[in-house]
Amino acid sequence: MYIKGITMKKVTIKEVANKAGVSVTTASFAINGVNSRVSDATRDKVLKVASQLGYVKDYNACALRLKQSNTILLVYSEYYLEEPNASTTQFITEIIKYAQRNDKTVIINTTAKFADSEKAIQEFVSAYKSGQVEGIIFIPAFEENYDEIFKRLYNEYSVNIAVISPDGEPKKFPACYSDYYFYTTECMNLIVNKGYKEIYYVSMQYFDKKPSRMIAYEDYIKSSGIKGKTLTYENIYRSKYELWNIVEPIIKNQSSDIAFVCWNDVDAINLLDLLNIKSHNKNYRIGVIGFDDMHISASTIPPLTTVHYSFKNVAKAALSILDKAELDKKNPPNIDVPCRIVERESL
Repeated sequence: MYIKGITMKKVTIKEVANKAGVSVTTASFAINGVNSRVSDATRDKVLKVASQLGYVKDYNACALRLKQSNTILLVYSEYYLEEPNASTTQFITEIIKYAQRNDKTVIINTTAKFADSEKAIQEFVSAYKSGQVEGIIFIPAFEENYDEIFKRLYNEYSVNIAVISPDGEPKKFPACYSDYYFYTTECMNLIVNKGYKEIYYVSMQYFDKKPSRMIAYEDYIKSSGIKGKTLTYENIYRSKYELWNIVEPIIKNQSSDIAFVCWNDVDAINLLDLLNIKSHNKNYRIGVIGFDDMHISASTIPPLTTVHYSFKNVAKAALSILDKAELDKKNPPNIDVPCRIVERESL
């Protein structure tokens, strides 16, 4: 500390302990809130002395010494930096907010697709074992199969992790997910009950592995006999006019009420904008449903029917997994976060 050019000596915990008449260990317990190891009277005395002497707690040194930290490492895929979708931002915001309410700090990092999985594993193990972070939350992209890395981090190295599953399925490591297959099926039931005769699914094109939402749609079309097919764009950089290119042939030849199930609210909102400015047959309905329930979805014209995916509840679930008392490698915690359909005028 510097005051008018005078260097002031930093007060040590040893000086606090000597002044309070306790051991350094007892002083450390009192200052770091290990209340089970000191009496209320001793804790109050130590804290009073620390305040009188101007002792400043070194949080980084404390974390390294105790091999624990009030810091969470949040790692998400670089893929989400490119995707025109605000859902990842909402994830991050909710995790930070919920962590702060629990006196925790969040460090945010992104990762590219791991070229060297062993190197990646050792980097995360090192961060955790050093005591720099008390746990790691991962938000991987659907296209990037990190399951083996997460299983090894948890089972081989006992790293405290929580993974926000992008494919809507329980995992063999700590994860939170939502049953996307079930909620997509519920959306299809709603659309059919509202009398739409054709249903089309608008999504990015997937080759190696299809998302459970797309599988649910295709299974429904096959089993119900409803007319429809999957309409795909090639990559995450799609513009609203690229969306129009794949839906226009359907709309141009419309002869009954049709509905579009969109991958997310961004696609659904863009489609609603296009329907408001493009000409089409007004004798039949065109319904649109999204996914995420972004705040703007209630203010579109018309207001968007969508699936409410609670980013707040996902954040709480991920942090609650990290707060668990001990690892359970035979039955790793998996939390199913419920969704709900929000009906508005777009359908």
